[in-house]
Amino acid sequence: TPHQAPPAESPVAILDQTRGLLTYINEQFPAGSPLNSSVVTCVAGCGTKTPPSMEEMMDGLGEKLWNQTQNRSTLLEEVVALASYLPLSGSTFGVEGDGLIPVDTALMEGCGSVVLDDCNHADFVPTPGESIRLPKSYQWYGSEGFLDAWVKFL
Repeated sequence: TPHQAPPAESPVAILDQTRGLLTYINEQFPAGSPLNSSVVTCVAGCGTKTPPSMEEMMDGLGEKLWNQTQNRSTLLEEVVALASYLPLSGSTFGVEGDGLIPVDTALMEGCGSVVLDDCNHADFVPTPGESIRLPKSYQWYGSEGFLDAWVKFL
């Protein structure tokens, strides 16, 4: 879940997909208030880093289109991350996150944090019908090994 609104100076701030909700919550309940920030832990994933530039995104296009080893399209993952990270963080290139939520917007100042390497947002793509399951190589917060890193903070 994002915890930071887009930077006010960002051109996408007017497109805040939370419609001002994050700004309001952070003003009214800073650092997880009324809870003491020492008992609040934010969990973020670093499974999808966008390339530093459009040029680098196009490098190795053939392998990125379909990575046979991972059985998935890293190009598609980067494109989805670019579209998701921009309205939340105001940045696109060189941003780390879980494919939907950038790490910087998932953490709250003054609170504990757990940042999981190679962890993505979910193991499925929602559709109007039956959701599409992603390959096991696309690890997420519920994958084996990740649960133990954050569930103890519940």
